[in-house]
Amino acid sequence: MSKKYIKYFSICTLTFCVGLASIHSVEARGADITEINPIRSVVNTVNYPIISRSEWGCPDMDPESPYYCNEPQWYAFRNPVSHIVIHHTATSETPTDGKEEIQYVWTLHATVRDVDPNDNVQGWTDIGYNYLVDQEGNVYEGRYGGEGATGGHVGGHNIGTVGIALLGNYETLEVTDPEYQALKGLLIELFTKYKIDPEEFATDYTGGYAQRLSMHQNWNSTACPGGHTVEIFNQLRSEVAKQVRENWNDMFESSMCPKGYIDNNGECEELVATPEFSSQLIKPSEIISDSSDNLFVTGYDSTYLYQIDSNSNISQLSESFFLRDAIKGAVDIEIDDKNDLIYILNNTKERLYVIDKNTLESVDSYLTGTSPKDMEIMNDGTIYVANAGSDTLTKIDPEGNLSAVKLEGEYPISLTKNENDDLFVTFYLSDAITKITKKGKMEDYTTAGILPTSVIPDSTGGFYILNEGDGKIIYVDDREVLHTYAELPYQGNSFIRTEDGSFFVTHPLDSAISKVDPKGYVTTIENVGNEPVKLFQYDGDIYFLDQGNNGIYKLTYSAQNSIPMTMPIYRFWSDKQHSHFFTGDIDEKNYVKDEYDEATWNYETVAFFGLEDSKNNAKPVYRFWSDEYQAHFYTIDGAEKEYVIDAFDDSVWKYEGIAYYAYTNEEEGTTPVYRFWSDEYHSHFYTTDEAEKDYVINTFDESTWKYEGEAYFAYPSN
Repeated sequence: MSKKYIKYFSICTLTFCVGLASIHSVEARGADITEINPIRSVVNTVNYPIISRSEWGCPDMDPESPYYCNEPQWYAFRNPVSHIVIHHTATSETPTDGKEEIQYVWTLHATVRDVDPNDNVQGWTDIGYNYLVDQEGNVYEGRYGGEGATGGHVGGHNIGTVGIALLGNYETLEVTDPEYQALKGLLIELFTKYKIDPEEFATDYTGGYAQRLSMHQNWNSTACPGGHTVEIFNQLRSEVAKQVRENWNDMFESSMCPKGYIDNNGECEELVATPEFSSQLIKPSEIISDSSDNLFVTGYDSTYLYQIDSNSNISQLSESFFLRDAIKGAVDIEIDDKNDLIYILNNTKERLYVIDKNTLESVDSYLTGTSPKDMEIMNDGTIYVANAGSDTLTKIDPEGNLSAVKLEGEYPISLTKNENDDLFVTFYLSDAITKITKKGKMEDYTTAGILPTSVIPDSTGGFYILNEGDGKIIYVDDREVLHTYAELPYQGNSFIRTEDGSFFVTHPLDSAISKVDPKGYVTTIENVGNEPVKLFQYDGDIYFLDQGNNGIYKLTYSAQNSIPMTMPIYRFWSDKQHSHFFTGDIDEKNYVKDEYDEATWNYETVAFFGLEDSKNNAKPVYRFWSDEYQAHFYTIDGAEKEYVIDAFDDSVWKYEGIAYYAYTNEEEGTTPVYRFWSDEYHSHFYTTDEAEKDYVINTFDESTWKYEGEAYFAYPSN
C-alpha cells in the first residue's frame, strides 16, 4: 500500500528541538499505512485540568500564512499510544511565566526554524509536544488535534508516542513539587486510559525499544529532558506505575469472577457449550439466518447447504449438481429476504452465484476478482466482494452492472457495513482498515495490531477491530483516535458484540472463548468445543461453528453451577503496628490510602475475593478494631465473635460489623485464608499465599507469629 504522509523528525539540543518535515512513500505493514485525514477540531478528553491552546494564547494569524493556530493545514496520524516520552523545552534557565514560555516555544516550533539561515527550513507549523507542564503545576495543551495527533518530538519515533515537555531548561532548573505532582497526575490518567504499563518494555511502531514511560534520551542521542529531570525520573515512573495498576484493579476487579466462571448480569456462572447438529455437518464455516428464523449452513470443503428451521428441523438443500457445484469452495453466503435470493460466494471458481431461495434454481452469477473472500449487501442493494488475490472490490450495482474498485491495502478479507451504509474493508496483510463512506470517500486506518480479521461498527460513529495475530481489540472512536480496548490471551478469529456492550471472541487454535465486558475486562473460558470459529447470535442466544467437532454449539450460562458476584478484598499492612487491614469497600480503601502514610497503612494488593452477601451458604466475616493495639481482628466464627464482644471492652476490641462474606468450609474454586496471632504485637496476620504462610511459620517463633490454622475460605485473587 502506498500513501504519502508527512513524517516529523526532531533534533533536541540544549537550546531547543529542531524539526524537519519530509515526504515519504510508504510500502509497509502496520502503522505506516495510516490514512492522512485532514485534521478536525479534536479536543483532549483527559479529565486532568488542561489549559487549552486558546487559553494560553496560541496566536491566530493570517490564514494565508502556514503558521496559524486554530486550523493548521496539515494531517494527523491516529494510532493507539505505545509510549509516553518526557522532554524539556530547553528554553528559559530561570522560572518564567508559563503562558509566555509556551508562546515562545510555539514560535520556535511553528515559525522560526532557521537555525541555519541558509537551510530553507520553514518550521513545523505547530508545537511539537502534545502537552507541556510549567513549574507552577499548570498543564497546557500542545499540538493541535487532541490526544490522537502524532507530534514532532522524538526523531524517528513520533508515531504512537505522546510527547510531554517540562517548560524550561532542566539542566539548570529543578523540578518543583507542583510541577512533579501535575506531571505525575497527567501520566497516571493517560496510562490508565491507554491501558499500558509504564514500566513495561515494548517496541514502538518503527522498531524502537524502550519502557512505555521513557525519556527523550532513551530514544535519541540528546541530553533531553535535562539532568534534574533525569534525577527524579525513576521515582516518577515507579509511582505512576503503582497508581496505574491500582486504577486498573478498581476498574475491573469488582466484576471479576473466579477462574472457570463468567459474569452474567451480576452472577458468576459457568459458560457451557452445548452441541447441536454435530452429526450432519462437516467442518462448517459459514452460517446465516433469514427473516423467518431459518439458518443456512455450509462448509468450505463440503458440497452441502443445510437449512435449519425455527423448530430445529434440519434438511439438506444441496442435492442438485448445480447447487453442489456452487457450494464447493464457498467462503460466504448471504440472504436477500426482500427478493428471496441466496448469494453464494465461491472462492475456487471466483464467482458469486445468485440462487432462488424457493426453487433453488440458478438466477445469475457474476465473475469476481482473484480469490474472493467476503461479500456485503448494502442498503441500496449494491453488492461488494472483497478480492484478496487482486486487492480489489467487485462492485455489483442493483441493475447487475459490474465494476472494480482498486484498493491500496494488501489482501482484503472482510467486509462490514454500518448503519450509515459506510463500508469497512479489512486488509489481512497490511494490518489496516479502509472505510469507504456512502459517498465513496476512502479513509485508511492502521489496526495497531497484526492480521486484522473483522470490524464491528458502533452507533456513535466509531468501530472495533479484532486483530487475529496478536489478540487485540482496537477501538477507533468517532474522532478517529485509536484505543487499545482489550488484549486477549490467544489469537482471535471471530467476534460479536451483544446488547449489553460485551464481546465474545473465538480462539480456534486454543479451543477457548473469551468474553470482554463493557469495561474491557477479559474472561477466558478454556476447553470450549474443539476449534470454534464463527460466532453468531440467533433468537437471543449465542452460537458458534465448531470445525473440530463438526457442529453448531450453543453457549449458555449454567445457573446450576453459579456463585454470587465476588468482590475484591484489599489488603493493607502496617509497619508501625505489625497488623493487617482488610476491606471490600473501595471508598474505604481509597480513604485509607489518601489519609495515611505508608508506614501507617501501606496498600499491598487485592488479597482475595469475598462475597457481598450470604448466598451459597456464605457466612459473614466480622471485623473488630482495637484502639489499644491499633489493629484489626477478623473472624467468621459466630461464637468467637460473641466471646470477643463479651470478654473485652470497646477500647480493646470494638465490634465494627460485617466486613464481607466467605465460607467456613472449602467450596469449589476457593482457597484458605490462613491466620496467625502475635502475643508480641497483639495483632493477627492473614494470608492466602501458601508460600507466605510457610515463610512466616519457618522464620518466626510462636511468640512473634503463631499459626492458628484456616480462618475461612475465599476465592483467590489470581
